Amino acid sequence: MNRKTAKEGRRPLPEWLAVRLDIPPDLVSGGFRVELRGRHALTVHGCIRIGAYTPEEITLAVRGGDVIISGERMVCTSYLAGAVGIDGRIDCIRLTGENGEGRREE
Repeated sequence: MNRKTAKEGRRPLPEWLAVRLDIPPDLVSGGFRVELRGRHALTVHGCIRIGAYTPEEITLAVRGGDVIISGERMVCTSYLAGAVGIDGRIDCIRLTGENGEGRREE
């Protein structure tokens, strides 16, 4: 087997790490993660910035689009190292970007 053939069979590093560490590939490649606990607590990991913030709607910019959270009496309880904590009544979580639907301009 020559060098060219050996290199063609290699996986990209993020994919290799994800398989070896048994974690979702999007986390290794800089993606984002949304954790909903019940209906009143939410954490978004991988946030780039808070785009809009009202008690009824919070928009968070993530790689490839936005995460839009709708509800009532919502507040950001923390923003540390790209992780945003949100408390309040959460009615809807909407993702925009990647597929082009509702895509925001950069």
